[in-house]
Amino acid sequence: MKKLLSALVVLALCSGAAFATVPDPTNCTVTPCDQLGPVGVGGVVVCPGTPTGIAAAVVTVVAKNAAGNVIPNASVEVTMGSAQIVACAPGLPWVGTCDLNGVWTKTFNGGGCFSGAGACVVKINGAPIRTYVNVKSPDWDGGAGNLIVQANDLSTFATGLQTNGAGCSDMNNSGGTNIGDFVIFVSGYTPSHSCP
Repeated sequence: MKKLLSALVVLALCSGAAFATVPDPTNCTVTPCDQLGPVGVGGVVVCPGTPTGIAAAVVTVVAKNAAGNVIPNASVEVTMGSAQIVACAPGLPWVGTCDLNGVWTKTFNGGGCFSGAGACVVKINGAPIRTYVNVKSPDWDGGAGNLIVQANDLSTFATGLQTNGAGCSDMNNSGGTNIGDFVIFVSGYTPSHSCP
């Protein structure tokens, strides 16, 4: 009986240790993506990162388990679901490791626009914690991103702003292009951002 009890204790301890590294999507955060759109939907902004990453594209992931405890040294992987999203070198996927506080920060250096299932997937320790359906960028000329924010991107954005369009110019996914989207766009346009 003592052997059985000891084995059950060891099994419980091992199971607890394994669950400690399993992320819980409801406890994990992805900022600012979780705030860039309707609650529970969010969205992603990518932008070439030179001279510096724009606020909407500097993403912080916090890995937590079901108990709400951080997961130190968790692995993070970010993939994009369309070739319309282009990344600065070294390209996609973006991978990294959380620090001892379960935090990983990355400037999402890229351009383009895509809306659809699996537009951006964030995984922690191999488990998906977020699947966004919108990826937008100041680097979008209406047909492609070329990893530099320039006049043709401004022209496309201005059309969206003028018509209150809900497409690629609606970077905060509010349902129309407005001053909130202008703030994101202009942070990548002035000065002109490009790949590092």
